[in-house]
Amino acid sequence: MIAISILFATPPLLVVTVTFEKKSRSFERSLLAPIPLDLSMLAKTSGATLFGIPNAFVAIAITAFPR
Repeated sequence: MIAISILFATPPLLVVTVTFEKKSRSFERSLLAPIPLDLSMLAKTSGATLFGIPNAFVAIAITAFPR
């Protein structure tokens, strides 16, 4: 259940950040940066993953210590 929680909580964050960057036009600037596209996407995915890990621990804490 916790794995499913992580699976469904992390990707929407990545989608929201890319959409926000497209609206603010910073996405085009990051594509023009002299870094490989793979590295840029890895950085965005890592950020979403680092956000998802604490969310997973919250889910673990809630299930480990029920009321």
